[in-house]
Amino acid sequence: MEIINDKIDKGDNVRIKNSFSSGEVLEVINELVSININGLIIKAKLSDLEKISRKEASGEYAGESMVEINDGKVELSLDLRGKYSHEIGDTLEKFIHDSINNGLKEVSIIHGKGSGKLREEVKKQLKRYSVVKSYRLGNWNEGDSGVTVVEL
Repeated sequence: MEIINDKIDKGDNVRIKNSFSSGEVLEVINELVSININGLIIKAKLSDLEKISRKEASGEYAGESMVEINDGKVELSLDLRGKYSHEIGDTLEKFIHDSINNGLKEVSIIHGKGSGKLREEVKKQLKRYSVVKSYRLGNWNEGDSGVTVVEL
């Protein structure tokens, strides 16, 4: 893997870090870069890219890229009320994954007030995800302690 540590400009070949997706830079505006990856135009932050050689760009992985398309509605909140603590792991993981893929920056997890066991489990689970920047209990107008607001 030949990574070039030069400034990224229009016409350069780049790879999205930690992926096999590579393409040609169409334009650079401040810290936002438009990239043509196999005919699909992607916008990415400059910090998420690494410059590569033309040879590397046309290598074995250049044609492989995965795009996930959401064909359903985008949910801004997840309602876990009525569930047991041991039941929420997969549901919460899918919700966080879908929220990131849909470009959401803030979501709500409704767990209710009850005994607090579900709220504590949500808190414990959220600590596992590197994409979660922060989380807090809701304000009085957001559901108070029955809701956890998550910043992604």
